[in-house]
Amino acid sequence: MAKRDYDALGRVTRTTVGDYGSQVVSTQQYDWATGRVVNSFLDRQNGTVSADQTTYTYTPSGRITSATDLQDARDRDLQCYTYDHLGRLTNAWTDTGTTYTTADWTDSSGAVHGTGSSTTVPATGGCTNANGPAVTGPGSRTVGGPAPYWNTYSHDATGNRTGLVQHDITGDTAKDVTTTQTFGAARTTNTGNGKGGPHALQSSITVAPSGTRTTGYQYDANGNTTAVSDNSGTATLTWNSEDRLASYAKTGGPGTTSYLDDADGNPLIRRNPGRTTLSLPTDEVTLDMAAHTTAGVRSVPASGGLTYTRVSNAVGGSTVLYQAADPHGTNGVQIGSDAAMTVTRRLTDPFGNARGPQPSASAWAGTKGFVGGLQDATTGLTTLGARVYDPATGRFLSDDPVTVNGSPQQWNGYAYSDNDPVNGSDPSGLCRADICGVGTVIGGTGSGPDNPVRFATTGPVDPDDPSEGTVYKGTFIPGPPKKKVPTTTAKTCAGCKVVTDLPKNAEKSMPSGGYDVNHVTVYEVSQNTWLNKDISDDFNISDQDGEVSRTTTTIHTRQLTTQLAAKIGGSVSVKTSVSASLPFLADGEVEVAVSLNGELSWQNSDAVTDAKQDSVTLPTVKVKAGQAYGLSPVGTATRYMAVFVHTDGSTTSAEWGTYDIHNWAPAAYDHRPAVILNNNAGPAK
Repeated sequence: MAKRDYDALGRVTRTTVGDYGSQVVSTQQYDWATGRVVNSFLDRQNGTVSADQTTYTYTPSGRITSATDLQDARDRDLQCYTYDHLGRLTNAWTDTGTTYTTADWTDSSGAVHGTGSSTTVPATGGCTNANGPAVTGPGSRTVGGPAPYWNTYSHDATGNRTGLVQHDITGDTAKDVTTTQTFGAARTTNTGNGKGGPHALQSSITVAPSGTRTTGYQYDANGNTTAVSDNSGTATLTWNSEDRLASYAKTGGPGTTSYLDDADGNPLIRRNPGRTTLSLPTDEVTLDMAAHTTAGVRSVPASGGLTYTRVSNAVGGSTVLYQAADPHGTNGVQIGSDAAMTVTRRLTDPFGNARGPQPSASAWAGTKGFVGGLQDATTGLTTLGARVYDPATGRFLSDDPVTVNGSPQQWNGYAYSDNDPVNGSDPSGLCRADICGVGTVIGGTGSGPDNPVRFATTGPVDPDDPSEGTVYKGTFIPGPPKKKVPTTTAKTCAGCKVVTDLPKNAEKSMPSGGYDVNHVTVYEVSQNTWLNKDISDDFNISDQDGEVSRTTTTIHTRQLTTQLAAKIGGSVSVKTSVSASLPFLADGEVEVAVSLNGELSWQNSDAVTDAKQDSVTLPTVKVKAGQAYGLSPVGTATRYMAVFVHTDGSTTSAEWGTYDIHNWAPAAYDHRPAVILNNNAGPAK
C-alpha cells in the first residue's frame, strides 16, 4: 500500500500511497547538521505543482520561528511564532512575509499617527517582524494569508495561560477579543470544595466588541472539571472511577453525550444525541439513529504523515481518500482519488482551534482532529489518549496522572504541551511526545508508524533494568539515566571543517552508519584541484616534438564524464583503479563518486538538456616524439569523514570522497593512463 524511500540515516524521505494514476507522495528534507525537517512536499500524481510545500525555520536552539505553506503554488500561508524565556508560545500569526510600507492614519479622536512612509525588512523565515506583526493602525498591518489570524498569549510563573488576545487582523485594537484567566493561589490544596488545586482554572472573562462573557469552573476532589458555566448556561461533566470523562450535558443543548472506554482506557463508544460512534484503532463506525443508517471510516496510517482512508456509506458504496498531517499528527489536507484528485483543506491555529473556512462534516472523512485525537463536534472537545482537551483554553479538563521529574514545565497539571504546541505535542494526554516517546515531534524521534515504541499495556519495560522506563496505559514513561556504555573508537578529524550542507554528489554517495544512528557529523578532510592523468580521452602518440592543440564542446565534456562513469562502474560509489589514483582520497578503503559540476553524471545526464555545440579551443601542450597525449579531466577531489553517534552512545566513522569534474584539458603522459575512453593510438606497445 505504501512505498518508502530512506536516506543514509534510515529516515523516511519519501512515502508513496495509492494506486497508479491517483498516487499521493509525501517528501521530507532534513537539515544534515541537526536532523530537523526543513522542507516537506505533498504531491498528487496528476498535479503539475505541489499541493503543499512547507518550509520550516528555526532558532539556534531548535524552536520553530516560521512555517510557510505554499498551497498549489498559489496561496501562501506563512505562520510566525515567538516564545518567552521558558519556551512558551507568546505570539502566533499569519504574516504577509513581504517588506511593508506604513502610512499616516487618524484614530477616532482625530489624532494623526505615523511618520509617513517607512519600510521594514523581513525577519527570520520571511516574517516581516521577528517579534510580532508590524501594525501601526487600522488597515496598516502585515497579517495576511488565506486564513489570517493573530494571537498573543501570556503566562504566569507556574505555567498557567493567564491571557489570550485575538487581535483584529486589520490592526484595529477596538475590535480585539481579550480573554483573562484566573487560577488558584500557589500551594493551594484541592480539598474537594469545587475550586481545585493551584493549576485549576477558576474563571475567565472575555471582552469582545459584541459584549463580555464570564465563565466559571468547578472541580471534584481528583481535579476533574465538573462544571463550566457562562452566559449561555452550564455544562455538567461526570467522570468514572478511573477519572475518564463519562458524560457531558449543557443546559439548552441538544442532550447528553456519554462516553465508554475499553479495558485499557482507550475511547470505544461515544453516544451523541441522535448518533452513536464506535471507535477502534483504525476504524470508526457511526450509527445515525434517526435515519437508521451506518457509515464507516477506515484509516490506515503510512509514514510521512499520510493516511490511507476509505469511507463506506449507507448504501454499500465506498470512497478512497488520502489525508496528510503536519508533523504533530493533525490532518490538514485531504486528497480524493477522483479524476481531479480534489484537495480539501482544514486549517487550525497552534492549539487546534479552527481558522479560515472549514469543510462540512460530510466533506471530511472521520473525526480525527488535533494531533490525531477524536474530535466531538457536539461538545467542541477532543479526546487525546488518557484525557479530554479543550482547544478554546489550550488546557485539559482533568489533572495529569503522570509527572516527569526532569521537566518542570510539565508539572502543570492541565497545560497542553508545556504551553508550546508548535514544537511539541501531547497525543497521549500524559506528557509531551518528545519526553515520553509517543506521537511525533518536528525534527525529533518519538514513536509512530516509522518508529514504534516497544511497550506492553502497563508496567515496567524491563523489570531487571529500571532505566528502560515503565508504561502507563500504553504510554512510555522514561526511567532514570542509563549507565554509560563504553564507546567504540572512531576516527577524529581535528581542525577539519564541519559540513552543514552536503553537495548532491557527496550526499548520494555517503556511506550508511546503520539503522541505529542517532546523530551524524560530517567533516571535510581535504579538498584539492587536480588534473587526473590516469584517465584519458582522444589518446594519441605524437610523431614529433612540438605543441599540440585541442578543441572541444560543452556537450562533449558532458558525454566524456558520462562515458567515464559507465567505464568505471556506473554506480553512485565505485572502487576502482581510478579511485586508487586520486592521491587526496585513496587509502584503499575510500568510496569515490564521479560527477560533472556537482551532478552525478550517470543519474542526471539524460535529464539535463545541454546541447551547446560551441567549439572551445583548449590550451596547447608540449610533447616529444613518441610521447602519449590526450584529454584528461580537471576537477575537485574532496575527502569527507562522517562520525556516527549511535543510540547506545557508541561512535563509528566512515570516509568517502567525490571527484567533481569541471572540464577536460590537454595533457602529456609519462605513462599509459589506467582508463582510456577513446584510443586513437592503437593497442599498447
